[in-house]
Amino acid sequence: MNAHSLTPFAVVLVLAGLSGQSVTDNSGSGSVNYFSESRAIVDGESSGSTTYALISTIGGQEVGRSTSPTYSLSGGFVSTIDVQSSGPWLTAATPHFVTPRNSNLIWLNGTRLVFNDTPTVTVSGKAATVVARSKTDVAIRIPPLMDPGWHRVELSNSRGKSSLERGFGVLPIIYTEGAAASGVPFDLVFQGTKGDRVIWALGFSASAPVPIGNFLHGFSMASGFFRILPTIPITANSGEFRLPIAPVPFSVTIYVQGLFLTSNPSYSPGSFSNRVAF
Repeated sequence: MNAHSLTPFAVVLVLAGLSGQSVTDNSGSGSVNYFSESRAIVDGESSGSTTYALISTIGGQEVGRSTSPTYSLSGGFVSTIDVQSSGPWLTAATPHFVTPRNSNLIWLNGTRLVFNDTPTVTVSGKAATVVARSKTDVAIRIPPLMDPGWHRVELSNSRGKSSLERGFGVLPIIYTEGAAASGVPFDLVFQGTKGDRVIWALGFSASAPVPIGNFLHGFSMASGFFRILPTIPITANSGEFRLPIAPVPFSVTIYVQGLFLTSNPSYSPGSFSNRVAF
């Protein structure tokens, strides 16, 4: 909701929480100035004349700024961390999700990734081929038909090593967000392609993957120890469906796996996801 749709009284309440001096978080040599200004809006005054900014500074020098035309602060902002280590530091992998039938190119981003040498990269413990490199970006090619789920990426060079526990995900994938524990609410996230239908199962005993028909990968729950749950349609353009899990206490390990039925040629007619446990 933007400021133009708020009543003057509501706008005063919203901005009251932002009024006064700007809030600054100092951490080491850097600081983040969260609100550069704030003021209350009264009857008859235009709300379009005020803009708020998020400003990142290091050593007193501005390194990033984001502004938003609404009071909801919908813009993104830059966060900069001063790293003291002399070794490599991985910060991200692009793209975040890849499809299983392609030989995908993954770009690793970070700092000090190359020191006059070719770094070595492993994906889930297996060597990956480095096809391009610079101090801030390294491109690797991964083989097709990798297991679905998150893959850990580790980069090593002559100065040390750095890793991303959730480097990238191979579709289709199921994962949890939040502390997936007894008595704690969390989200169970199904990630595929828009139009997928997910037949999913909840079980209490795992097994080695068993291939079924011409679906990719296999079903990995022990026979007789699982229950098929209602089909989930994925309708979001992002290919994501989130299922909130209530804070229910449980004392055993619970496994979840899905069969994603799809028209996406990268894993049609369907593929089993990874198996997630909580």
